[in-house]
Amino acid sequence: IRRANSVPHINLAYFGRADPAYYGINATHLPGAPSFARAAIDRPTLPGYVAISVTHYNGVYLDESGRFFYRPFHYMTPVAEIGNSIRVYWVTYPWW
Repeated sequence: IRRANSVPHINLAYFGRADPAYYGINATHLPGAPSFARAAIDRPTLPGYVAISVTHYNGVYLDESGRFFYRPFHYMTPVAEIGNSIRVYWVTYPWW
C-alpha cells in the first residue's frame, strides 16, 4: 500500500507473523498486534489510514476491549480491501 499509493504511515491491526518494518512499512501497531509488536501497541496516528485484518475486524482471538476497539469500523465503509483479508479505512478523528 505504501509504495503503490505513497502512504508514508499506516495504523495496522495485522494478523500475521512478518514484521511490516522489514518491508519498509511505517506502522503504528493496534490492539491484537502480533507477539513481536505487542510492546509497541499504541493509539492510531490520525488523521490517517487504519488497516484491519478481517480476523481482528471479526473479533477472533480478541478480548472484549479489543472487540470494542474495532466495533466502530462495522459502521464504516472501507476505502480499500487488500486480498480479501485486510480492510483499509480513512479515519479523521478518534473513536475511542
